This record gives sequence, structure tokens and C-alpha cells, in this order.
Amino acid sequence: MVCTVAALNAFLPRHVAQQVLKNGLFGLLKTTDSRKDVLASQYNNRVNSWRSAAEVRGLSGKARQVRYSLLQSGVVLEGLMPAGESPLLVDFLLWLMAGETTMYTTSSSDIAGIGVCLSRLGIDILSVSGLEEFPDDSPCRLQYSPHCVYQNNGRNFQVSNIFSRIPCTTVSLKHLEESLTKFPLETHTSNRCRDAWIAGQKAAAFVGCVPYVEEARYRKHQPDDLTYVFYNKGSESVRTRARISMLAESLGFVVNRELCQGLEQVLQREPDANIDWLDEQVID
Repeated sequence: MVCTVAALNAFLPRHVAQQVLKNGLFGLLKTTDSRKDVLASQYNNRVNSWRSAAEVRGLSGKARQVRYSLLQSGVVLEGLMPAGESPLLVDFLLWLMAGETTMYTTSSSDIAGIGVCLSRLGIDILSVSGLEEFPDDSPCRLQYSPHCVYQNNGRNFQVSNIFSRIPCTTVSLKHLEESLTKFPLETHTSNRCRDAWIAGQKAAAFVGCVPYVEEARYRKHQPDDLTYVFYNKGSESVRTRARISMLAESLGFVVNRELCQGLEQVLQREPDANIDWLDEQVID
């Protein structure tokens, strides 16, 4: 399970990986409703321990390296596996852990990539063919075929393959700060993206926006479009670094203390050259 958690976290968003693993365990153990509650109550602790073990043993880092090498060779797509394909991943895991056949066919390059990752992490009963891999005589064979059609619970699934997947990213409107963490980033980079979003959200609370309506006596004709104006709801800006002040004036609708403090917080570890470069990208 430690290898499985490491591989899933390299190819899927963490919340999707957790749901896939939970559904796989439910299917594997064939739990009743009452026993599902027992399993669910212990699930988070188990997953956290498996994830910690994967980090300590270096399996998580190796899984990311495997995925990066597959990206570089062009056999899997940029971005993480779509959540809509997670039922097919559950089906693959159930086959690997409890299946009775020796071969499993998939049209998902992500599932094939996860298979490669598992085999390289130490699951030596599994080999992968069709994805620039040279399978050995292992008991279980994962066959990648981009044009196969799945048969699952009486329904046909044509999985998006490497040539036809439509890029998309799903973001929860309840947690907008996660919109920048949906991409395959290092943990510390994801944390910085999340902190930057939250800092920007706090600074935005001190900027007001209202529709502007010209007084009738000054109006020469009826306007065709609505006009909005931004106004300052924050406090007066205090002394700050010249580069931060310059960036605030270039990017902000208004300049106030809250905006400058937010920029200072986000960019405090950035060298001046990076801030200068960022300011150069602003288009007037």
C-alpha cells in the first residue's frame, strides 16, 4: 500500500487519490455498510501513515521522477489525471490486488503510467507493455492500447487517450486557493501558491467596486454600457520597499497599506531581480 499511495499521489490530485484508494479498499474487502463505517473511521490514519512511510523511504520522490521521465518522453500528458477517470483506476487496482486474470488492458496513459511507476517502485509481479516499456515474464501484465473500450458495470467507457484528451482543471469554489495547486508542483511551491492566493484575497477585501452613474444633469445621452469604478477601502500606505511600491502601482486598482503588506509577505523571499522581472511583464 505504501507503493500504491506514492504512485497515486504522483499522478492524481491528493483528494482524488484518497477517494480512489478508499473505493479500492471498499471493493477489495467487500465491506457491508456497517463495516464500511469502521473502515472509514480508520482510513485517514492509515493513509497518513502510508504517505509518511513513502516519504521517509524515498518512494514518493522516486514516483515523481518516474512520472517526470514519462512526461519527458511524451508518453503521458501534462497535468494530473482527470477525476472522471478515477472509476477506471479503481478497477485497475482491484484487478492488480485481487484479479483472477493475468492481463489487464487500458486505454488511459495515466493508468499505464501508474503501472510503470508501481513496477519500478518494487511491485515486481507487474509489467507494462505498449508504453515504451519492455515487459518481462511477470505474473501480471498491463497492456496499454489507446483505442480500446472499457466494459465496466454494463457500461462502455472510451477513455481519453494521449492524442485526444481535452485539457481541463476543476477547482472547488469553496476553496479557490487550491486553483494554483492543481498542477504537478513540488509541495513547497504549492504551499507558496496557496499562501499567495490567500494574501491576495485578504488584500482584495480592501478594494471596493461599484457601478458609476453620471448625474442626469451632466448626462448628454443614455450610456450603452455600465461603468464601474474602484475605490480604496484600506488604510494609507506606509513606507515600503521601492520595488514593492512600484509593483503595487503597476498591478493594483488602488494602492493601500493592505496591498503593500500582502505583496511584501508573498515576495519577501524573492531577490530584487525577480521582482524587477515581474514588473517588466506588466503590460500597460
